[in-house]
Amino acid sequence: MLGLTTLGIVTSWAVINSRVYQTEVPQTEIAPQLEMQVRQVKQFKKCLKCNLQGADLRGADLEDADLRGADLKDADLRSADLRSANLRGADLRSAKLSSAYLVSADLRGADLVSADLSSANLENADLGNANLTGANLTGAYLGNANLTGANLTGAYLGNAKLTGASLTGADLGNANLMGANLKSASLEGAYLANANLMGANLMGANLKAAYLGDASLKGASLKGAYLTSAYLKGAIMPDGTKHP
Repeated sequence: MLGLTTLGIVTSWAVINSRVYQTEVPQTEIAPQLEMQVRQVKQFKKCLKCNLQGADLRGADLEDADLRGADLKDADLRSADLRSANLRGADLRSAKLSSAYLVSADLRGADLVSADLSSANLENADLGNANLTGANLTGAYLGNANLTGANLTGAYLGNAKLTGASLTGADLGNANLMGANLKSASLEGAYLANANLMGANLMGANLKAAYLGDASLKGASLKGAYLTSAYLKGAIMPDGTKHP
């Protein structure tokens, strides 16, 4: 039975005479398997629930690829073309996706904890219920993206473009949205406690019933924003005053 890779060694378990023994398989024996998986995904653009941990897929053409449930933890996908790719439920923890092209990609329920998505293009992407805790989305383009119910706790979204995006019910507690463009975005019922929204563009945004306790909105534009039932206690308002 094959176990987990740890410090370059794969732990496996052998059953001999009903007794379990732990053995170690050198990483050099695993590398060919990974290379084979990489070749497969590049050629056939299909690799369901396969192990691509740490794979080098920089600049790869993976348009329309089916990678549902794939293990891409720590994979290098910088500048990869993932247009309309199906990454639903994929494990992308700590993956490198900076400048990746993810237009219309399906990332519903994907695990993107601590992933680097800086300057990535996620226009019209579906990130519903995805886990983006601590992810780096600095300068990313998320126009009209679906982030409904997504977990963005502590995520970095400085200067990100989220025009028309849906963040309904999303968790943005302690997130950094400094200078982000959220024009006409839906943040209804979103949790934004202690979030940094300094200088953000929230013109026409829907913040109905959003929780903004202790958030900073200093210098933010709220023209035409819908704030009915929003919780603002302790928030720093655009003029620098603190909401009672």
